[in-house]
Amino acid sequence: VQHVRETMLSINGNQVLLAPNGTIRSTQNLIIMPTALPPEGAIAEFQLDANGQVQRMWLLTPEEASRQWPRTP
Repeated sequence: VQHVRETMLSINGNQVLLAPNGTIRSTQNLIIMPTALPPEGAIAEFQLDANGQVQRMWLLTPEEASRQWPRTP
């Protein structure tokens, strides 16, 4: 995930808005602003709301990113 501008994020090359009440959590579990995302991008898990906007996002630590996570369809 990367910050594009204001509340616009780029996830795997697709631009998505952060929902008005959406949150981004850092690897330390702190709420951060989109502008605080690393400029080179970060690996994250996220949930979208009914409008297709990012409701919740968690930046993953290198250890978490290397795990095999079960995926739901």
